[in-house]
Formats: sequence, structure tokens, C-alpha cells
Amino acid sequence: MLDDASVGDPPEVGRREAVVPGHEVVGLTMLGSFRHRQREHRLALDAFEEVLRLDPDLARMPLPPAQFWGYYLRELIAVGRNADASRRAESLLATTPDAAVIRDRLGTARLALGQLDEAEAAWREALHTDAGRADSWNNLGRLLLTRGKTEAVWCA
Repeated sequence: MLDDASVGDPPEVGRREAVVPGHEVVGLTMLGSFRHRQREHRLALDAFEEVLRLDPDLARMPLPPAQFWGYYLRELIAVGRNADASRRAESLLATTPDAAVIRDRLGTARLALGQLDEAEAAWREALHTDAGRADSWNNLGRLLLTRGKTEAVWCA
């Protein structure tokens, strides 16, 4: 992967690519990824939603699909579209059941919706898929602690 210094101003490069015929999806993915890293949630989400409009099957999108979906779901959650994130994650899991990042985001969306049991289940499923997923361990542990299940934290 290119670092920011080697390509110039990342948002500018993404914007330039996004207007070159045939490169729109790549440019918008670059722009969305940069905005995601900068925590500019609305701008990242706008770019990712345009990627989905132009390339709904993600055939031209350059990121690994699970990474793209992880970014996209995180941005939906960040702007408060938790129900949308939950629905999208559920539909994605129907076709990619082993995507731990999607299960993790599903847990986060469900927590924000007040669905604590479902959030816990999603994080446990994410860890069943990828036992080394630190975000899922952290999220599950925090949920168990807030629910007063201190013993369960050690056994999670």
C-alpha cells in the first residue's frame, strides 16, 4: 500500500481519480478510506455510498471486500445510522458468514440500538470466527462489565 507521503495529498488524489472515466470507483474508495482514517465520518460515508451506487457488486473496488464493508459499517454507526448498519451487516453475513469484522460491526450497531443480548452474541460469533480480534474482545469485555458480569469477563 502506498503511504500518504508517496502519492501527494490523498484527498486530492482521490478527487482527481474520481473524475477520470473508468477510475471513479478507485478514486472514491481512496477518498473514503482517507476520510475514514481521519474520522471524517460524513465525508467517508458519502464517498463509500457513491462507490456502492457506481459499483454495487464491488467488482472494481480495490479494497478487500471485508475491509470495505468494515469501513462502511463503521461510518454508518458513526453517523447514527445504527439500524441501517445492523440490516446491512445481517444481509452481508448471509453471504459471508465468516467475516469477523462484519460480526463485530453488527455487535456495535446492536449495542447502539439497545439490543444488548444480540450485541453480545454478535461479538461472541466474531470471536468464534477470529479469536484474535482485539476489537471484539474489547467490546465484549466492556459489555459484560457494564452488565455486572465480572466473572464472565475472565471466562469470555
